[in-house]
Amino acid sequence: GHGHGAGFKATGGMPLLSALEGWVENGLAPGTLTAVDTNTNAAGRTRPLCRYPAWPKYDGTGDPDSAASFRCVKP
Repeated sequence: GHGHGAGFKATGGMPLLSALEGWVENGLAPGTLTAVDTNTNAAGRTRPLCRYPAWPKYDGTGDPDSAASFRCVKP
């Protein structure tokens, strides 16, 4: 289900299971995770997975294909 939103397809490119395992088995609550685009035309593009209700906003500088160029902001 994450194949929506401006053509960003993160299906299979999200570290959700490892984040859940770390939380359950080691007590390490996940912070902001990074999703990897698996579309063939943009493979390797990344975005932060923000905690609801925040969403990733491009900060206007840096590589627009890199999660490091985005910040989680609240509406």
